[in-house]
Amino acid sequence: MQHIGVTIVQLGDPTLVNLARFDATPQGSAVHVEWETSAEIDNAGFHLWRSETEDGEYIRITDNLIEAQGGATFGIIYSYEDYDVISGKTYY
Repeated sequence: MQHIGVTIVQLGDPTLVNLARFDATPQGSAVHVEWETSAEIDNAGFHLWRSETEDGEYIRITDNLIEAQGGATFGIIYSYEDYDVISGKTYY
């Protein structure tokens, strides 16, 4: 299984989210994005962003907010399937 390199970029005001893990894995014609939090305080949810260049302009790939499910003393595993990708292309 081939994993894709991931760069985490914070856009906007910081939140109190402890990110335990973040992976992006090609699966057929899509990329399976999965992340795990260990705690979340006052977090409304997540949007995912992507760029075609490392220093380029990031575009939001989630239409709707992925609502937060974790809490102050526990986290959760989230996932998203990105079907708007081109095989062999590098995304950031």
